[in-house]
Amino acid sequence: MIIVHAYSEVKNDMAQDYIKAAGRCVEATRKENGNHFYSLYTDSANPLKFVVVEEWESKAALDAHMQAPHFAEFRAQTKDLLVAPSDVKIYEARAL
Repeated sequence: MIIVHAYSEVKNDMAQDYIKAAGRCVEATRKENGNHFYSLYTDSANPLKFVVVEEWESKAALDAHMQAPHFAEFRAQTKDLLVAPSDVKIYEARAL
């Protein structure tokens, strides 16, 4: 299983635009094959910071998501809203 944490910070007054675009992406992504979990969270200390937490069946499912039209649209809609490129961390779950 693949876990992703994608951290983003938006410019002042851009949070609602980001949330709107992310909402469309979240809705479409939850319908993708291999997606187990996909949600957006706002930092409780800073409303301009967000994290998307994702859980994927496999790296192949994540790779397919990265090529999905709705994800490309989200990236295009939000690139000018961000302070810097998103910081994406990818983890592989291990059974202990």
